[in-house]
Formats: sequence, structure tokens, C-alpha cells
Amino acid sequence: MRWHWILGLAAMAAVDAQQFVPHAGYVYPAGGRQGSDFEATVGGQFLEGVKHAYLSGSGVQVKVIEHVKPLTQGQFNQLREKLKELMDKSPASAEDRKAVAEIRQKIMTFIRRPSSPAIAETVRLQVTVAPDAAPGRRELRLAANLGVTNPLALDIGQLPEFSKPPAKPSGETPFAKKAVVFRPQPVAPISVTLPATINGQIMPGGVDRYRFPAVKGQRLVVAAAARELIPYISDAVP
Repeated sequence: MRWHWILGLAAMAAVDAQQFVPHAGYVYPAGGRQGSDFEATVGGQFLEGVKHAYLSGSGVQVKVIEHVKPLTQGQFNQLREKLKELMDKSPASAEDRKAVAEIRQKIMTFIRRPSSPAIAETVRLQVTVAPDAAPGRRELRLAANLGVTNPLALDIGQLPEFSKPPAKPSGETPFAKKAVVFRPQPVAPISVTLPATINGQIMPGGVDRYRFPAVKGQRLVVAAAARELIPYISDAVP
């Protein structure tokens, strides 16, 4: 009976450990051109302490810039109390006014219920591609406190690349009764010179516009890479 009890505890510990495995849901943009230097964003979960990024192959350097994790309810409450305390001060110093502005900025990013918790955390990466880096698909992984993430596809290409700003996480905020989607402000169409690689994200209600010159009778070939980069898995996130 004792052995059954010990094995039961071991099984529970294994399940708990699996629930907190670092996960990477996407990387945007999903690649870059030879000889380019660009910033990429990885969306995932359980990425605390991420300091290193590993990419298969040679000729590409990846550096972690910043890990951003959504505020918890407790952190939000503490910031709100601190804001009230600063607002009640009279007269307010320049330092206090600066602190008020910073706290308000943080509070406005709070999402009570993220629509996709599995990609609510973001990691900013600086990617430097050597001019002679071999083109093709690489595997990108992040190393966090709880382990190494699953691999993501990152393509190194030879064509000019065009990207729009990355979208922000969405969900229910404490300032609205329904889900609010955070997206970049509408921007003018992006001018593209063909041939090219265009990076984009499909978001609810989002509209992306790209403009390029073409002539009557010209034949254009468009190749889309979606599930090649993030394979579709039924009932999974994202």
C-alpha cells in the first residue's frame, strides 16, 4: 500500500511538471534576409528567466532583449494602491508625477483574462544574420528557468523582407465588460517591391494592406507559409 502511495505522488509530480513546461507559440517575423539585422517577438508561456536563445545552423546570432509577462491580479492591485497613494500626495513632486505616469502606463496593459494564455508572454529577440548565412529553415528554442521550449521555425531567405508591427495580446480588461482586442493603430499600406517576402499575423478583425506595382497581363505567384511554420493541431493553442 505504501508503494502505491509513493507512486501516486510521483505521478502527480510528473503531471505538475508537465503543466509548467516552457512553451513557445509563435515567432514574428518568422525569418529574415541574409545580411540583415532585425527584431523578432516570441509569444509563449512559462518563460520566466529566459536569457538565451538557440538557433540551429550557423551564421545567425540571436540575443534576448526583454521578457514581458502580463501583470497578475495581485500586481495590478498593488499598482492601483500605489497610484492612489501618489495621487493623494500634495503637492506632488516631479518624481511623483513621473511615477504616476509610469504606473498608469503599466495598469493600462493589464489583462484580467487573456484570450490565449499560451501566448500571453512575449520575448523580444535581436537577430543578426550574416551575409553568407545559408538560406533555409532553422529551429529556434528559448532557454527559461523551467527548461527549454519547443522548436519554432525561423526561415533565412535571400529576398527583401517586409513586416508590420507585431500585434499585442488580447483579452478581458478590468476597464471593459467584454473582451478587448489590442492591435496596432491603423497604418498606411506597406509599399512592397517584388519579389519579396511579406511577414504578417492573422488577428481577429485585423486588416493588413500591402501595395506593389504591377502591369496588366503580368503573372504573379504567391506562396503562403502558415502551417509550415506553426503546424495545426486540433483543440490546441494557438
